[in-house]
Amino acid sequence: MKRSILCVVILLVALCAVACGPKREATEEPTVTPTTATVTATPTVEESTPTPTPTEVPVSTPTPTEDIINSDEVPEDSGLYRVELSGKKEDHFISTRYCYIESEKYYLLLDKDIDLPGDFTKQTDLLVDTLEEVIGLSYLPDFNPPEFNIDSYYPDKNPWRDMDFKEKIPIFIIADREARNLFSNASESYMVLVCDELMSEELWNSIPVFRDNPLRRHDFIPYITIAHELTHVITLRHGWYTLIMSEGSGDYFAEKVLKMLSDQSTDFAESVNSSLYFNTIQDKLTPQNAEQIFIDDYSDLYQANSADKYTLGRLICIYLAETYGDSFFRDYAKAVTEAGFPMATDEVPSGSHIEKTTRQAEVLKSLFGNDFFIKFGKWYQTRKY
Repeated sequence: MKRSILCVVILLVALCAVACGPKREATEEPTVTPTTATVTATPTVEESTPTPTPTEVPVSTPTPTEDIINSDEVPEDSGLYRVELSGKKEDHFISTRYCYIESEKYYLLLDKDIDLPGDFTKQTDLLVDTLEEVIGLSYLPDFNPPEFNIDSYYPDKNPWRDMDFKEKIPIFIIADREARNLFSNASESYMVLVCDELMSEELWNSIPVFRDNPLRRHDFIPYITIAHELTHVITLRHGWYTLIMSEGSGDYFAEKVLKMLSDQSTDFAESVNSSLYFNTIQDKLTPQNAEQIFIDDYSDLYQANSADKYTLGRLICIYLAETYGDSFFRDYAKAVTEAGFPMATDEVPSGSHIEKTTRQAEVLKSLFGNDFFIKFGKWYQTRKY
């Protein structure tokens, strides 16, 4: 009996061993499974490099809208490509070819390698409108300017030679690519603007004399220069003036207008704050010699060395505004014309420069009193600088 039981037990153990064997092999040596799960678990390239969200995309998109005029007939460098700026200061337009921007009262004629902020025309519009209001004179939309020639600024044919400016002011923005130290200037017919800050960074860095002199280039647009030259265009369309009165009024009205507008633009405020205005002149001006200094007019001095004519003219304008009111230049321009000094479109008055400045001195005395220069000399001596 015991042997029978024992045999049964041995048989059962053997059967259990056979039944349980394959299950142990499955846990120790797993069979091959499909690779799909493994592939999907591994991050793809797209998942490891997330797509930038709109907030991560750089905000400096320097592309304004461009309209091409007569694109089938106009050569690449003809200058007849019209550009419209975005109006946003943070945007920039860098000209790679000659082109132009049209505004209500002027054309901007862009050289190659000019860098303009997107709000440049908006700010320039504001300057023109405010200058007309403050000076009391219009830029004269029906003005017919005499012919002018600025071909010397361009190595080849002037790109805008055949362009019809109508009655608007042509404003040429020049890149001084040959480092000639060109000056901004203006006449009754046109305006030339040469600003280091409007030159593209690539061109600037390619010219060693500029690149190695960082003090030449501000980090804001010098609208004070633009306002000064615009003042020339506006005033010269109403008559002929001495160098002192022309340059002095340019400085005076540019400063006045930018101070008025300084809360509307950091560029306007910086332009005024950075400008160097002299409060004295090298000559010892007195009530007795003030008229003679005015007549001499610094006409024998080169522009870069003739700061006194800017300073003296600006001080005369300050004195006139304080003494006779804000309409002083409008009244002066009218008196100049009535005295026989013609509009700028006509022939410049005959005679030597001294003869013409002497006549201008008489205009001032007839308008503001025969003792005008004596009173100005006393005011100058007692002025607190």
